[in-house]
Amino acid sequence: MKTLFTLFVACLMLHSVNAQSNIVAGGGDATSATGSVSYSIGQIDFQYSSSADYSVSEGVQQTYSFDTALSIDDIQYDFQLSIWPNPSADEMNLEFTTNYELPLSLTVTDVKGAIVASKSVTQGQYSFDVNTWAAGTYYVNLNDGEAVSIIKPIIINR
Repeated sequence: MKTLFTLFVACLMLHSVNAQSNIVAGGGDATSATGSVSYSIGQIDFQYSSSADYSVSEGVQQTYSFDTALSIDDIQYDFQLSIWPNPSADEMNLEFTTNYELPLSLTVTDVKGAIVASKSVTQGQYSFDVNTWAAGTYYVNLNDGEAVSIIKPIIINR
């Protein structure tokens, strides 16, 4: 009788259990000057509902955004970035030209994202002594802190 009662209670509990059926490996938000997106990696199904005022994706991610832009000036920036020699062992030269007026932030990072070198630059030519850098791949990032960004890979050989 005790076994029958335990089985009955277990069946009742299983009937009322609700759980998430998706395993999400990762996700996040990506934002730029022109909009934003929220994403999930590994989510296989969701329900979508929208109207003139909102849109909702039911599932793991719930994002709600308002777009209140009245006008946007379409400004075209011209960037030319040259890096030589690439690959390099001793010295790396960088030259860029632009019609952008403000100083830009130049950072060189390794593959883990650690900053190896950084400086505030305007258009022109710059040199970096790479003798102390370990052999590997690095990334040159040139940006204004908001929307304008250029990323180029460089390789250091030993």
